[in-house]
Amino acid sequence: PKQIAGQLQLVRNGQTKNLQLDDSWLMQHYPDLLRAISMIKPEPNFFISSVEKTHENDLPLPVIWLRKQGTFWIKAEKGTPLRFVLAVRRIGRSELTSCSGTLTLPNGEVKKFTIPLESTQKFEYKIDSVSETGVSVLETNVGNHAVRLVQCNQPVAFPTYPRLNLIASPCRFYLFVPTESKEFGIRIRGEGSEAVKASIVDPAGQTVWSKDVITETVQFDQIGIDETNIVGAGKINGVWQIVFEKPSRLAFEDFSVTILGVPPILRTEKPELSK
Repeated sequence: PKQIAGQLQLVRNGQTKNLQLDDSWLMQHYPDLLRAISMIKPEPNFFISSVEKTHENDLPLPVIWLRKQGTFWIKAEKGTPLRFVLAVRRIGRSELTSCSGTLTLPNGEVKKFTIPLESTQKFEYKIDSVSETGVSVLETNVGNHAVRLVQCNQPVAFPTYPRLNLIASPCRFYLFVPTESKEFGIRIRGEGSEAVKASIVDPAGQTVWSKDVITETVQFDQIGIDETNIVGAGKINGVWQIVFEKPSRLAFEDFSVTILGVPPILRTEKPELSK
């Protein structure tokens, strides 16, 4: 629902009751109803870079396992090296067989690679000098298993279009909501008998939403001020946080997150915004 407005006349046992319908009434009586908010397909120019890392050292990333396929954006300046380390984790009973990936550079050049089975714990890849400033797209395919980016010497982002599929990964993501945003949503889903706990932290550092044992689809959404200056609770722009934790019960395995209404790009470090 979006900007619901109207009246409902309820007649029961000869008594008539008039109800004023709006978004707040709907959320009070149907809190689990999912607001329809469009998805935005991410573009590399949406990448918000934080403080540049030194190109001398590879910095470790949090332990975040992506299920089946992993896509990472790596931003690098012309003439600098690009290095990363991947790891693959076997999931379930199926054998770990073929693991492959591609790295698409800003100039369109595609570099393909195969991860040998003996290197699934630590697969290293590097380019001595990037020929063009921009975002390189790293894509991996590990079948029914899981992959993680262990470390990288350049800033990294996680594009989540249409969703980011994770497994057993307690972690914290940062989401940038642009100034012009009117609304956005964060949709989280468990997998029936597999659950996750999730919390949302606003730009002021306050936890504004939290839910334990998520097994089905739930959604947090926020409405800003529109052109008439009357809709919503105020400005929503800034850097929000999404925190995933082990649930109080059930297995902590497969879960996913979908970002609605704003560029679906997650970071593991808070982006430093330009003034």
